[in-house]
Amino acid sequence: MGKKSQKLKDAAKNLPKKKQESLSRFWGRILKKALLVMVFAAYLLVGSVATLMWGKTVLFRSLTMDQALLRMDHYRERYKYFDAVFLFDVQEAERAVEIINTLQPLAPVIEPVFYFQLAKRYEEIGHMDKAVFWNLLGSFRLRLDARRCEGADDLDAVEVYTELYGSKNVAIYISEDIDRTERIFNEVMAWDAENPPQTSPQYFCRIARMYIYRHLPQYTGKPVDQKFWPLIYQAYREQIKEGFIPELRQTVLMQEAQQDSGAANENGTETPAIETDAPLVETAPVEEPPVQEDAGP
Repeated sequence: MGKKSQKLKDAAKNLPKKKQESLSRFWGRILKKALLVMVFAAYLLVGSVATLMWGKTVLFRSLTMDQALLRMDHYRERYKYFDAVFLFDVQEAERAVEIINTLQPLAPVIEPVFYFQLAKRYEEIGHMDKAVFWNLLGSFRLRLDARRCEGADDLDAVEVYTELYGSKNVAIYISEDIDRTERIFNEVMAWDAENPPQTSPQYFCRIARMYIYRHLPQYTGKPVDQKFWPLIYQAYREQIKEGFIPELRQTVLMQEAQQDSGAANENGTETPAIETDAPLVETAPVEEPPVQEDAGP
């Protein structure tokens, strides 16, 4: 045994020595493996989310409207409003009339996030006046709910939602004919007067706190005291009634002027500026300093 072990030792000494790996190459290899693991985990996560959304889509499309209403109430009770809206948003256009007949009778007692689904379905069947009606009503009520939340200094959360569920075609239709939009807007205000808000803004406050205003300590995710709701509603309603159409006209006028200005610049001509009775932004008059006369030596 002694001779054999000695031979093995001698043979081991004659083997080519393995070069020692540098520290940088070692850590580089470790980081590459870690990166591969992270990419694989992200792929699994994305795949899981996509699979979950696909499964929900298949399930929601298989429901009858009665079943959809039961599930909607279930989601509303648990403040899962993205699922509640997704329940109707993923339905195919062939069910547009069915969705309208289901949601419209409930409009006075459901949250305005569902009004955009009515607007979407009316657009699908070509009733653009109705699509504008529910879009304007949804925007008005959603902004009202934002104002009934504690610490809401802006409407960022509303803008995020309207960008997700609004329609460019409806926006174009609104600006094409202001007189027509004014008529529809008056119908919106009449409907609103007959059906004052019955829902709590709690859903909006919680969602906005969760996704938009988490970094703001003053935004509690709770509504203001309920005794102030009627005052907020009346004040905002009057503000919208007085300002919406004039502001819309001014916006369209400015857009047309910009388009004319761009066309004129291409042709090498200048477009005269728009004259208005009042400035767009109020500014304080600038006082010129008095000129001091040279008194001489």
